Amino acid sequence: MTKPPMKPWQIRARVGQIHALAEENLAAQSLSSREGHALLEELVSFGAEKKKPRTLEAMIMVCAGCRIRPKRTRKFLTRLRTMRKRAGEMAAFEAFEAKLAAQLGGDAIVTHSFGAQTFRSMDHAAVWAHVQELIAQITGGEDRVFLNSGTLLGVVRDGRLIDHDDDIDLAYRLEARSAAEAASEWRALNARLVAEGLAEADYQIDTGMMKLDGGGVVRVDLFPVWLDAADRVYVFPHTFGELEESQVFPTHSCTVTGLPVPAEPEAMLAINYGKDWREPDPYYAFPWFEAKKRFADYLGAIA
Repeated sequence: MTKPPMKPWQIRARVGQIHALAEENLAAQSLSSREGHALLEELVSFGAEKKKPRTLEAMIMVCAGCRIRPKRTRKFLTRLRTMRKRAGEMAAFEAFEAKLAAQLGGDAIVTHSFGAQTFRSMDHAAVWAHVQELIAQITGGEDRVFLNSGTLLGVVRDGRLIDHDDDIDLAYRLEARSAAEAASEWRALNARLVAEGLAEADYQIDTGMMKLDGGGVVRVDLFPVWLDAADRVYVFPHTFGELEESQVFPTHSCTVTGLPVPAEPEAMLAINYGKDWREPDPYYAFPWFEAKKRFADYLGAIA
């Protein structure tokens, strides 16, 4: 027999039970990932209740305690912080954040995993040396690559790599003049870099980007750049013709690293991260859904 739907008070009581269980599991880590997924699924099924602070806290603690869904965990944290801020309850968010950090110990919540080593503890000199060598290898000295996204944000805003980040973002200029041409050229570039041992062979190219060889030093993501017939710049997945060629190329040398950055990095960062890009946001989540719609022609051509 099908179970009758839970009444609102029953849902609230169940959320309270899961909240207590998840908080206990943060320290004990006694729940399996399978149990964590089941609890998360249950919380998500609670309709309007899932949008309330206590439910969001439960979701976050379930994910963190079971080390599942790191990307989603960051989104939940962003949502919870926004909710608390609007309600004038930032003290409550900060207390929860502190509790979470204390229980996780040194495990950072980054987009792709829990407990990844971040730039806070990495040797930045070694990272930049590897990136410099990698850029030289993939470009042959041509003005094609620049520091991109989180890496660009770090050197421009903070004068260093962002502590809670854990990978390098680069962008590569193609000769393409359309999305279809960009997709074709990107596939050819990927094949060349894989053959030269500079890109990961098992990474799915239809994501629109590629993973470069980190040399055991750092993860490196490479993204395509192309211009249209009007010399407007496209950088997957954040810039969609909002910049002119002169705002990006020729690139300039970064004052921190000596590596190439866009001619007007602030303009690109405002597009990528919004007008408040100078304000640090450890829970920033890129709007992939909207980006994939804007770049549908490119992604469709490369699929």
